[in-house]
Amino acid sequence: MRGAYVFGDWETRRLWAARFEGDRVKEMPEITRPLVRIVAFGEDKNGELYFLDYDGGTVHTIARNDTDAKNAAFPTKLSETGLFASVKEHTPATALSRSR
Repeated sequence: MRGAYVFGDWETRRLWAARFEGDRVKEMPEITRPLVRIVAFGEDKNGELYFLDYDGGTVHTIARNDTDAKNAAFPTKLSETGLFASVKEHTPATALSRSR
């Protein structure tokens, strides 16, 4: 994130890192969705970025995730969710059916 303008949104609890070419935004990926409400940012003498949580009054930093993990197991079709015994018939899975 070195050289990026890191900013966040208090309400949605999201962080982005914008990079510029001249006066235009080159890229602005969302970098994380912390579970805290970001109220301020700070940087130490080594360039480490910190942000403050409004609700808890705690200090946080961002750690690199080198796994490049994508949730490949996340279902992309309704039939892959396990929510239906029959998607075609709209029959819920047994575990989701209510006892009568």
